Amino acid sequence: MALSNRVSEDLRVLMPKIAVQVAQRSSKIPLIDMGTAENWLIREEVIQFCIHSVKETISPEGLSYQRGFTGDPDLIQAFCEFLESYFNPHQELDASCVCTAPGGGAILESFLATTCDVGDGVLVIAPFWSGFHFQFKLQKVQILSVQVPDELAFSEKIVDFLQKAFHDAHTTVKAVVICNPHNPLGQCYPANTLAAIAQFCEKHDLHLLSDELYALSVFESPDLPKASPFTSILRLDAKAIGVSPSRLHTMWSASKDLACNGLRVGFFASQNRELVVGVSMTSNTQVSYLSSLAVRGMLSDRKFLGDIITFNKTRLSQAYHVVSTFLKRLNIEYFPVAAGVYVWAKLSPKVKTWEAEAELAATLSERRVAISSGRSYSSVEPGWYRLTFALRPQDLKKGLAIIEEVLVQS
Repeated sequence: MALSNRVSEDLRVLMPKIAVQVAQRSSKIPLIDMGTAENWLIREEVIQFCIHSVKETISPEGLSYQRGFTGDPDLIQAFCEFLESYFNPHQELDASCVCTAPGGGAILESFLATTCDVGDGVLVIAPFWSGFHFQFKLQKVQILSVQVPDELAFSEKIVDFLQKAFHDAHTTVKAVVICNPHNPLGQCYPANTLAAIAQFCEKHDLHLLSDELYALSVFESPDLPKASPFTSILRLDAKAIGVSPSRLHTMWSASKDLACNGLRVGFFASQNRELVVGVSMTSNTQVSYLSSLAVRGMLSDRKFLGDIITFNKTRLSQAYHVVSTFLKRLNIEYFPVAAGVYVWAKLSPKVKTWEAEAELAATLSERRVAISSGRSYSSVEPGWYRLTFALRPQDLKKGLAIIEEVLVQS
């Protein structure tokens, strides 16, 4: 029996890329994965906490369906308190302003389904996380890539490029999506830039979704001694800058800041309660009870949170020092980082075409080192790659050594 046209097209476009990743991760030969944004630096502490937390809190009642439409009420309450403590929202958010979903990707898909019709467009500042292509494709929403020069990537001048992209769009534009901290550039947007983007959205009646998955993964960087601190979109005094609070939304998950990609627990927060209910429609009751227990325990334990955030910042800083020292030694151009788990680097001046970019990534893959090619992040210039550095120290050292060998030989 034939599949639907829309699913057949999705499989044709998306499966080749997914198949490569599955093959790499399922191989019996260990892979040094510098392409996936996972944090291995705090996993042992997180594992021990989760084992204890779940053991202490699991109950027979928990094996029933969730008690709340937008997610487990206890989990949502824990997140609201966490949000208040670490994101400093200008206006307090209660449980009616939050819903849960099985990870950040599910939130983005639900957001697109709730705010966009088939064929509508969303402005996304490039380069952007490669996974957006997958989420947008599934929802039949167009990514309207907004190319901004590196030197202006975090300035208020972004609005000029958003304005041009909006004017040039050949479809209805419904929203702007940003990553803050940025993925893959690893820096935070200053508050004045966020305000300018929000005012642009107000002018054109657009939603603004801020992907804040790396909010707590900021660290001291010698490359950026005066780096902009993380500012949540919810921290803006929306009314003071002439913006409706109902158009500003954020998403966060345990995947990055708490190194729990596999637990699949994400949160969407907004003063737009109707949108919160809409986003929850396609993701409600889908968060595992055991995952919910683990994440609720972490968000509720102030001492654990304080300790793990401190550990994470210190270890990220140390790992970044290793990779940035390596890049400088080889005279490799890179974007300075103060947040996230990766660095955006132009590995070889010899890579001048998309084919050469893919060839270098394939060569490294044969040597059991995975990196992410810039083309999938909508880079305008071949040769840029995203390198994850939040690996076990021995894996990071080995991965960089193999990269150096390949670059020298190429």
